[in-house]
Order: sequence, then structure tokens, then C-alpha cells
Amino acid sequence: MRRAVLSVLTIILLCSCAGESDDSEKRFSEWRGGVQNVSCTAQLTMSLGDTAADFELQCTYTPEECSVEILEPELIAGVRASRGPAGESIEFDGLILGIGDTEALSPMSALPQLCDAIRLGHVLRCWEEEDGLTAVQLSEEEGVTVHLWLDEDMTPVRADFEYGGEAVIKLAISDWRLE
Repeated sequence: MRRAVLSVLTIILLCSCAGESDDSEKRFSEWRGGVQNVSCTAQLTMSLGDTAADFELQCTYTPEECSVEILEPELIAGVRASRGPAGESIEFDGLILGIGDTEALSPMSALPQLCDAIRLGHVLRCWEEEDGLTAVQLSEEEGVTVHLWLDEDMTPVRADFEYGGEAVIKLAISDWRLE
């Protein structure tokens, strides 16, 4: 009898968890279809081994082109990276340098890669956290996994890029706008 009760309780718990995940994944799937024209600002921390760097970035994104500008640190504020039909470039103080076609994960590529992952990444897991945030784990190319947290209005508030089991880029997202 005890074994039967435990089995029934296990089934009920598993079903209730699956329902939450399915609802979260459905909400995310519906929302992600509208991620076409994005504008946002983010605080970014990149950690590689013993080295860490902090940036404040502003991004405008469409599936066809995007640009990211460094707002902080002040020493390199104004550096802008762009991606579009003509390729990729870096611009600073009127000088434009073409950089070819690169897919490397970097502070300048993180926000566009986040938008690409939201739109096109494979959803590995989706769940509701205790604080009310929707958490989504997305598979990106080249062994990168993106963890994304969205508030109750499905607005991204933070994201982590994980490579080799370690979070190498952390984003605190503010001013996310779909235009």
C-alpha cells in the first residue's frame, strides 16, 4: 500500500512539473516569434580564467543587421561594432575597419548572439523560478549554451553564456524594447 501511494504521489508531482514547463515553453515560443527589431542596454561581465572585464553596451538588432556600441568603460566608449549585408566592421571616431566574418563569442557579439539564440536557438529546458522569472536554456552553436531569464511580461532581464560548463559572459539587461 505504501509503495502504491508513493508511486501515485511521484506521478502527480511529475505531471505538475511537466505542466509548468509546457506552459513556460509555450509562452516563450509565442513571445520569441516577435523578436525581430530589438533595442537594449546591458551591463556585461566577461570572465576568462583569472581575468574579468565589465562593460556597458547598447545594441540595436534586426535579423539582417545589428550594431553594438560600448558606453562604458569611458576609455573605449564610442567603439561600435556592426554586422550587416556588407560584412562586419568596427568603427571608432570616424574610422571604420572591416573585420571579415567572425562568429567568436566576445563582449561586442554577445547581445546580437543573444537575440539570434532567442529567435533561432533550440530550447533545451524552460521553467518558472520561485521569484516569478521564466528561465530558458537555449542551445547555441559551437558548444555555447545560453541561459535567459524573463520577467512576468516576457522581458529579458539577464542572461548567461556558458562555454565548457562555465559562465563566461553574464548580462544584466535593461531597457529592452521590441520596435
